Amino acid sequence: MSGENKYSPGIAVIKPKKSVVIILATLLAVVTALALIFFATTLYFLLTNRSVQSISDGGFSYDLSAHALKSCGYHDYYHLRTVLFDLYPYMTNYYEGPFSINVSGAGVGAGKASTQTGVSKANASSWNARVKDVRLPHTVIPLHYDLRLQANIYGSNASLFNFNGSVRVRLQCLEATDFFFVHAHSEMTVKQKAIWLRQEDSVVNLLANVSYDRARQWYRLNTSKKLEPGKTYLLVFGNFGAPLTINLRGWYLSSYVENNVTKYLATSQLQPTDARRVFPCWDEPAFKSIFKIRLVRRENFHSMSNMPLVESRPIGNGWVEDSFKPTLNTSTYLLAFVVSQFDSLPGLDAKNRNFTIWARPDLITAADYALDIGKKIIGFFEDYFELDYPLEKTDMLAVPHFAAGAMENWGLIIYREATLIWDPSSGTEFARQKVATVISHEIAHQWFGNLVTLDWWDDLWLNEGFATFVEYIGVAHAEPTWHMDEQFAVHQLQKVFFVDSLSTTHPVFLPVSHPDEINDIFDAISYNKGASILRMMEAFLGREVFRQGLKIYLSRHKFKNTKPIDLWNALTEANSKSGNFIDVEAIMNVWFRQAGYPLVSVKRLGDSRFELTQERFLLGLRSGNASMDTNLTSRSVIVTSFALSTVIFNLSSVNVSEISLAFMKALLLKVLTSFIPCCSKLWSIPITYATEFENITEAESRIVWMNNKHLTIEMDVSESQWYALNLRQMGFYRVNYDMANWHSLTRALCTNHMELPRLMRAQLIDDSFHIANQGTLSFEVFLNLTRYLRKEREYVPLNAAHRAFNYLYDMLVMHDSHSLLKRYVRLLISDAYKDVNWSAERSNENHLINMARQIIVSMSCGADHSDCVKRSKKLFNEFMQDPSNRKIPTSLTPTVYCTAIREGGVKEWDFLKQLSMKVLHEDEKYRILEALGCTRDFVRLRTYIRELIDDAISKSDDLELPASLSGNPIGLYVIYDTIKREWPNRNQSASAPFKLILKAVEKRGIIIETLPIQDEAMIHPTICFLQLMRMNATLYAEADPQTGRWIHRILTQSKRDHYWLARYASTIHSWLKLEVESLQSSGGGNILTTAISFPAATQTT
Repeated sequence: MSGENKYSPGIAVIKPKKSVVIILATLLAVVTALALIFFATTLYFLLTNRSVQSISDGGFSYDLSAHALKSCGYHDYYHLRTVLFDLYPYMTNYYEGPFSINVSGAGVGAGKASTQTGVSKANASSWNARVKDVRLPHTVIPLHYDLRLQANIYGSNASLFNFNGSVRVRLQCLEATDFFFVHAHSEMTVKQKAIWLRQEDSVVNLLANVSYDRARQWYRLNTSKKLEPGKTYLLVFGNFGAPLTINLRGWYLSSYVENNVTKYLATSQLQPTDARRVFPCWDEPAFKSIFKIRLVRRENFHSMSNMPLVESRPIGNGWVEDSFKPTLNTSTYLLAFVVSQFDSLPGLDAKNRNFTIWARPDLITAADYALDIGKKIIGFFEDYFELDYPLEKTDMLAVPHFAAGAMENWGLIIYREATLIWDPSSGTEFARQKVATVISHEIAHQWFGNLVTLDWWDDLWLNEGFATFVEYIGVAHAEPTWHMDEQFAVHQLQKVFFVDSLSTTHPVFLPVSHPDEINDIFDAISYNKGASILRMMEAFLGREVFRQGLKIYLSRHKFKNTKPIDLWNALTEANSKSGNFIDVEAIMNVWFRQAGYPLVSVKRLGDSRFELTQERFLLGLRSGNASMDTNLTSRSVIVTSFALSTVIFNLSSVNVSEISLAFMKALLLKVLTSFIPCCSKLWSIPITYATEFENITEAESRIVWMNNKHLTIEMDVSESQWYALNLRQMGFYRVNYDMANWHSLTRALCTNHMELPRLMRAQLIDDSFHIANQGTLSFEVFLNLTRYLRKEREYVPLNAAHRAFNYLYDMLVMHDSHSLLKRYVRLLISDAYKDVNWSAERSNENHLINMARQIIVSMSCGADHSDCVKRSKKLFNEFMQDPSNRKIPTSLTPTVYCTAIREGGVKEWDFLKQLSMKVLHEDEKYRILEALGCTRDFVRLRTYIRELIDDAISKSDDLELPASLSGNPIGLYVIYDTIKREWPNRNQSASAPFKLILKAVEKRGIIIETLPIQDEAMIHPTICFLQLMRMNATLYAEADPQTGRWIHRILTQSKRDHYWLARYASTIHSWLKLEVESLQSSGGGNILTTAISFPAATQTT
């Protein structure tokens, strides 16, 4: 080829002048040289500067700046976990002094670098060891277990209860090895002399020695000669056991009272890593095996497991051994063992298989709804997946003590009583729907999770996201009038939108290893966000294509373990068979592996052209917001600055000469390589849209893909007409319009809100509220839009509005605007309240109308509506006088209880407290405990919270703080007082009450910045308390990672709330003041002059 350039004919080419090229190259070289000089100079300063003296207790810390975190999506300790853990070896190898690691920046971390003494080198090493190398190798795998367990729960002294057992495991060697590992928890006693290993055709014990690793929760079994690939062996643990206590993990103890006699049962909860608490095993989901289970019991008890009972054999002295059919190929966490004296409600499903509900005798009469809906849903899923349920029976069991809502054990599903038992005479419609959705969720798991199981817990969403999404499909079939797809948006998508917009969120896919980390990801991101993204996927693929993809996935991988790529391939295959091609993996990887979600902003360019822009939606982290930035008050030196990340070393507490160059290189390399690959990832967003005069249902099928930062679309709509994006809120993104369209949408709502579908109304409320919270949109836009609510009667939009107003109540609890907000809500809801039926029971109202009534009454009494408060107090007083003749409408019980306690005194509180100890149904007890948190009595509330803490400790359960505390000024102060009292001294470890209250506060999102300060004397202690949390956040992140994360999140929430109050409270106050004055002067006529009745049950939109 010659040296001439060849150009296509007809294309003009501009050739740059050589001088211009030389100038640009020279400029680039100069900039590069300056950057290198700066980098070298900074390193030299760090390594030679001796003017900075270390403080007496020494220390080293580093911070990752907000810029790197925000641009890359690493907004929490979760995202940095892998980075930080990997840095510990460098710390321990290159730096001898105490140190701490702190994530700081705009709304990200706990503040300035800690000067507290961190963990020692030895402690750091042990912590690092604890979280690494805990996965079992696949050199030896189990094929078959023969497990025998005996529960000793007989007598009156529960402290002596225990279990014992033995297990024989048939193994196969895959790789030559002279050692392997078997999980067993340290709480279980294993008789090592009863452990032996032999080849199946031999009697020679091949074990050389056995050792136990407490940190990794496994036994190492060393063999006298190498095991040979392809051969099978027999491993026996002949004697093991553990106490049976109410710790809600492994095989544990539960109890109930029947005829004033305490009765006991042994039940199980093995997910995610607690099978090892019951018997030695390969306790990872990928090690699927067949299990033959035998349970030994007293003859007046009965036992249950995953499979049908095949034989009950008396073995003498009143003992019986029950043998069950071998399981199908299953993971250890799905096993279940129960020994009890429960009663049953038997039934048959559509294919004549046993379908049975089990509960304590006092509750079994309220199990009819669970039996009926369970049978419907399991038959529906068989048809939907075109794959038969593979077991011969289904047992569903309600236990008094259970940590989760339910557990999907194959063939023996275990529930909390409140999620399986619903009594029509005392249960609300919300409770009924909870029972329906939880049952549907667990039955869905029989396919997603049990038949096809995740390979490792990184992909928990493959189990939980799917079950959460599919549960709504199952209930929609069983209860077709409930509009479950619309309810999905307000109960799942909109709720997780809030969680995922915080700096403390994490990606759906999250690398985990240690059991503590695994437990942490059973959260709204894995469940709700995973489900919401699957719902979006169903929308852009089409329902039938999506269903066919699930069918391929389940059929191809049944009885096996999978990774996300297996699902993406199945869905891509199903889509290609329909004549289309979408690379599902390419689209979904960013959604699942990147934290957060996009905000799509719309700007009109011309008559019909609109520009869409995507950016990550974050609350409290607007650019240029100096008030939210962390002040690094210590002396800082910038080590190096790149376009994508900045690393800062704080020198307030370190003698920099102690930092070796090797450590610096290792640190910089690790941090930079960890952050750079994740940056600049945009979402592929399925955009749907419709204009005012289009049929929205038809428009839903029109999808435009937004793969870049900007997208231009055309819509034939004038400036006075409205348009909408993200129809039916199927996409996992928010939408912000230009002001003209927000005005058009608000005008449409106030003129005739019924022209906009129910879900669109809820979407507009939720989007406008949270975009205003973010600062992109004026709060006046949201508040103007709420004016239409005086006409609203539908549950779905009322739910969204109720949640928004509750947030404002909580934020403004100590602000002058709080009373104004109540007055505004009273005016908004007054007409709807007039339509409320205060009759004793549901009469002829349908499910959604009944739930809407609950919200309307709750909003009315919460806003101090005089008639609502009066009626509630009257009904409660009548109930106190004659508890056997309760006239309180069942659906209104929560509001009546709370209002009576809030407005009442000692007499009302003591009555309800006594009632809580007598009620039979767990759902009713929850309502009472929630109402008790409404009191304004400081002493009783402090005692009450202490009782809740003690009860949680006794059951080894999480503390459930009543939601009513969030909007209760006295309740907030009691929480603050409890944390302050329990705060450990410098050399103390965190106490159980301290951990429980921190976790509960973090879970509830209780607002620390609005803690009530009654007088000037309280200001200084409160500030000192918050400073104490900030100073110790890093210390606890190292010594106790879980506690450290809770403190970190609470402080991040506190900072965000402080900013919110400073920025928005005055705007909201001014708007409310003018609006309330206008409404009161006009009698509310500028919103609506006539009341509107509830819509008919048959209305569709």
